[in-house]
Amino acid sequence: MATRRPFPLLPEIDIEPDAPPPRVTLPPLPGERDAAPNLPPPIPSRDSRPVRPVRRVRRPREQSSLPLALPMAAPFLVLAGLALLLSRTGSWFGDAFGGTASVVIVGVVAGGCWITWQTSPALPRTAWLVALGVTIGLVPLLTLQATLARLPHVGSAAEPATPVLLATLGAAVVLLMIAGVVAVGARAEPHGAGPLFLPAGLLVPAVLSVQALPAELPVLRTLAAVSALMGVAIVVAWRLPEGLRPLIGPVALGIEFVLLWSTGRGPTVDPTSGRIVPVLYGALISVTVVLVVVVPLMAVWVRRLVAEATGVGGGSDPAASVGKRQGVRRSSI
Repeated sequence: MATRRPFPLLPEIDIEPDAPPPRVTLPPLPGERDAAPNLPPPIPSRDSRPVRPVRRVRRPREQSSLPLALPMAAPFLVLAGLALLLSRTGSWFGDAFGGTASVVIVGVVAGGCWITWQTSPALPRTAWLVALGVTIGLVPLLTLQATLARLPHVGSAAEPATPVLLATLGAAVVLLMIAGVVAVGARAEPHGAGPLFLPAGLLVPAVLSVQALPAELPVLRTLAAVSALMGVAIVVAWRLPEGLRPLIGPVALGIEFVLLWSTGRGPTVDPTSGRIVPVLYGALISVTVVLVVVVPLMAVWVRRLVAEATGVGGGSDPAASVGKRQGVRRSSI
């Protein structure tokens, strides 16, 4: 007889009453985004890049204007010292003083132009060119014009005014040439055109007001005084903001006119001269005043003209110039 075996007992299971329920994760439903899709890592955008710490921006220190102004004032300070030295030692040369002084002054200024042209930027080179134009052309022509205009019976029936007229035209042409040199040389910085042309502008009324002509010593003293004043004026102009520098020329010229009028000095006219002599004086002074005011504007005009010709910045229509350059590139392709 077979013996029945009892049903095996289940193993004992320890059940904790406070155990958390098992965590069951279900597969995602259709249309839902998978929690961890098998996709390449996204490309980090600019906004997701780590923010760099902001550093304190240090402003560059403002450079002193004195090292910039001294090279431009140097030719006039050198000219002032040389003219003053020659006026004090004129008795050593005797009758050849006039020619010797002219050769020495022109030689020193020409040497300074050559050295500066090799080593210096545009504005100092322009300053030396202005000093050369003043010594070679302006001072001799102004002295000749004032000497001829003071002769008796000039412009009357007895004495024609052709020589003084030619001298006046020559001085006006030299003024225009110096203004052109300044406008071209200062086109990158038009605010410096006014102070650079001022030596030529102040010499016109100063030389025309010299009483003892055609003596060389008074002309040299006048040249020394005006050149020294111009050197100081250029240094002072570069201490001012750029917007005020073009006003240095008209203000200095007005002060000179007031000083000449208060001291009773001015262009001398002989009582026997014709009416054309005062007219020529007035025309030359008027040209000088107009150029002193207009030279900064001429520098701006030359700058725009050069920019339009080269197609590099500063033209009247930048978008048009860019379009032209792009058109040229496309046509070349």
